[in-house]
Amino acid sequence: MPAGSYAGTKAPRHGEYSKNTYSYTDEQTIAARRPQRRRPGGHGEKRKAYMFTGIIGALGTVESITPIEGSDAAYLTLNAGDIVADLEHGGSLAVNGVCLTAIDLDQLQPGQFRAYAMGETLRRTNLGNLNPGDTVNLERCLPAGGRLDGHVVQGHVDAVGTLASVTAHEAWSTLRFNLPTELAPLLAEKGSIAVSGVSLTVTAVSAPGETPAWFEVGLIPETLKATNLGALKVGDSVNLETDALAKYVQRLTAFAGVPQADSAHSGEQVAPRRADAASVLDSVQTAVDAIAAGRAVVVVDDEDRENEGDIIFAAEHATPELMGFMIRYTSGVVCAPLSNKRADEMKLPPMVTNNEDPKGTAYTVSCDAASGVSTGISAADRARTVQILADASSTPADITRPGHIFPLRAVDGGVAERPGHTEAAVELSLAAGLSGVGVIAEVVHDDGSMMRFDALRAFATEHNLPMISIEDLIKYVAKA
Repeated sequence: MPAGSYAGTKAPRHGEYSKNTYSYTDEQTIAARRPQRRRPGGHGEKRKAYMFTGIIGALGTVESITPIEGSDAAYLTLNAGDIVADLEHGGSLAVNGVCLTAIDLDQLQPGQFRAYAMGETLRRTNLGNLNPGDTVNLERCLPAGGRLDGHVVQGHVDAVGTLASVTAHEAWSTLRFNLPTELAPLLAEKGSIAVSGVSLTVTAVSAPGETPAWFEVGLIPETLKATNLGALKVGDSVNLETDALAKYVQRLTAFAGVPQADSAHSGEQVAPRRADAASVLDSVQTAVDAIAAGRAVVVVDDEDRENEGDIIFAAEHATPELMGFMIRYTSGVVCAPLSNKRADEMKLPPMVTNNEDPKGTAYTVSCDAASGVSTGISAADRARTVQILADASSTPADITRPGHIFPLRAVDGGVAERPGHTEAAVELSLAAGLSGVGVIAEVVHDDGSMMRFDALRAFATEHNLPMISIEDLIKYVAKA
């Protein structure tokens, strides 16, 4: 469909169900189909896979976002209008492009919709930034035999983008959005993208390596009126879902040259093929952008050194979820690289007088946060500790010694002097404009054996993490 076009001849009013897109039933049928209580199985019931088209069926209004005590999740309640009239418990509704599951129908008034949004959803999308009264795009999933007008939209948002500019033309508008660097390869001119659930045609894209990465779409007045895109201001966030086919092609490409015998789960030791490394590594700038955005990256060193890969993220961006992810997929020995200056400021002396570590890893005494923790070992406690190490206002009194976090002193010359993960973490943090304090741990197989290059590449791809080498980081720092 042309960029910015909209299904049907009449745009739905706020909360109105688009009759041009979905079947419409009379009130008796709707009442008969509306369940009065939960179906057996509840949230644990196995659900079918649904798809959307990016053709917005109605606009809704946020009524409330209620945090769930003791968790990072929340309940989202909307005034959705007629579009949810026949939506059953467990049914799907796309809200700003996010596929959500209907719950609590027996507690709601007609036209209301409620969903449970877990922490991952709130972090990866802009739903966590919604406020009561905000307008959201709504779409029901495509019924069997329905017409596919837009493009295949899964309701699985990849990331949040930002409106960079609006250029008004005589009869249409060009909107430019900035997006995370790692998504840029998935967009192509005249390809499809879902922006806050709206199926649009990409009219222009940034050049490879251009920072920040961006794309443009052209919108007609009807789309601006019938969706919430018309109310966007420069700097506002939008949910982005790239074309599903592009993501599968990217993943297949990541496995190019990887021998079938090498498994990210088997623990089998297969020699890495460094001759092909450049073709399967991500750019250092992609990793820097991820670190700046509060995400983790995988960093591999040379095969004649440790021949290992570490998960790395910035200490100030540590969360219980991010720390839990690190603990789950690594040895569990979580270290916090920092400069000698910062270690001295926090009164973290070397662990031993005579360092006998073969690689010269400079451990300091271990530590925990002095407040806001329990035993110090939980993911939340360890996240709290590294946050304190990164906070410039922290003092030695804010930590206790020993503890469950192992600070590491990076050499003053960085990766150019010592090509280790300790120095890599500090360099990445500084390149991202952050504190220079990182968090690292070695990635392992389920059986505890170390992951090597090919398995690390598969792991990074599976979890959507940029993967770079220290060798490339050295070159990046030298050019900076």
